[in-house]
Amino acid sequence: MNTKHFKTIVALAALCCSLGLQAQTIDSIPHHYLGNGTPFIESLMEMHDGSLVSNVFIGPETCRVKIQKLNRYPELALADSVVHYTSTGAWSISAKDPNNYNKGIFAEYKADSANGGCKVTMRRFDNHLVFEPDEIEVHVTDDDSLQNCGLPGMLIDRNGDLVVAYYNYHSFDRNFIRIGPDGEIKHHNLLTNMTLDEGSDHGPFIVRESPLTYCYYGHYANGQDLTHCYILDSLFNITESVVLPNQITAPLWLRFSTNTNGSIGVCAKNDGSFLFALQYESMNPQVNDKGLAILRYDGELTLLKKFPSVPYGKTATIGMDWGKDGNLYLAYATNHLNGHISLVKMDSDLNVIWERYCLESGYLWDGKMLVLKDNKVAIIGINLVNNQICDAFYIIVNDDYDGTTEQESPIRPYAYYPNPAQDQLHLRFSPDVQPACIELFDLQGRLVSKQSQGLENIELQGLAPGQYVMKVTMEDGKTFTDKVVKE
Repeated sequence: MNTKHFKTIVALAALCCSLGLQAQTIDSIPHHYLGNGTPFIESLMEMHDGSLVSNVFIGPETCRVKIQKLNRYPELALADSVVHYTSTGAWSISAKDPNNYNKGIFAEYKADSANGGCKVTMRRFDNHLVFEPDEIEVHVTDDDSLQNCGLPGMLIDRNGDLVVAYYNYHSFDRNFIRIGPDGEIKHHNLLTNMTLDEGSDHGPFIVRESPLTYCYYGHYANGQDLTHCYILDSLFNITESVVLPNQITAPLWLRFSTNTNGSIGVCAKNDGSFLFALQYESMNPQVNDKGLAILRYDGELTLLKKFPSVPYGKTATIGMDWGKDGNLYLAYATNHLNGHISLVKMDSDLNVIWERYCLESGYLWDGKMLVLKDNKVAIIGINLVNNQICDAFYIIVNDDYDGTTEQESPIRPYAYYPNPAQDQLHLRFSPDVQPACIELFDLQGRLVSKQSQGLENIELQGLAPGQYVMKVTMEDGKTFTDKVVKE
């Protein structure tokens, strides 16, 4: 989900399961300290053995990349960590080596001080993040410095080829390079006809494996609030392009925020169409309707789904991708001190199977989503405190619904808002669950309110201001508890 700049994503946390929950829909580790800096998640990937490896850039003052491995088996825990010192403007990724089960590949794009311009370096590492001494270096551009280049992204495909996209800040020409595992430049294509603004590019992303297809997008030229998406083939030729609209008029009257400072989700369907996820809001100022929209492009754009985020406000896509089971997974987030991350599972026709919510007060700076081989979903998030201190967390969302018993759950089949609340507390439930009743208890454990109907709106009138514990009971007997505040 992206460049290091202008990332805005949200509030989430995986609560530490210190109370010994018997069954969960989520596995998590608590927040862990990364250090001082302005962090960005550069990559998240799954190794052959199922473990996760992430690259988190912490800088620019510290200029280092923290490479972390998270073991999923036999238990979810941080296993290894390596700090790689780098230069301002550098970008790195880690990926599994498709040609070696026990190896990963670390690649970095950085300044070439010896020869001028920029270079790509590649090194392999084992399952314990021990790096091999041999390093492959490839000189890719003669631009004077990294400050004269933008790097929308890098990726390693299933053949082990490294794909690098970069552009010059002066000419705005886009370069796409394919580098083999041995450092050979297999293909280089210069595109001069992409009508994009400076510093707004994202991609390339693989949106189809066969035939190999990429998506690359950014702001439309001349500073217009439009996003231009390009579909590229394996030789980086433009095969399709589409300008995402900034609004749909009658009868929907919706405005779309196509500002690429917040990420846009893109993925392909088997019928050759493409799906886009982007922020929307009602064009009627009297209607409080905003959230995330999914649109299909098959020669024309069609609105398929809306996921309202009221009252949280601005939304951003964390990730959207197909699972091995043929279902579509979407993670999106809201930018608010009391925001949430929602993870949605949809079938191939985009019918919602379930939606899960993570809720917490806090401010998350960045996040990425990855659909794993077993169709579980991994999310890594970065929390930023006072614009300097950063910590990270991982969660693995399982495709089940077990619930918890009278304990705080790190992920729920419902969202609730606002918190603090005044006269009413609102809840939105996933379509795969049915609530039975909602009870409120004071901090002494006394029942002060119980409601069994109209559970989307909980009345708080008559309650004294203060903190309460909300117990949500489903028809199948599963329960969840949350803390709410009455103003």
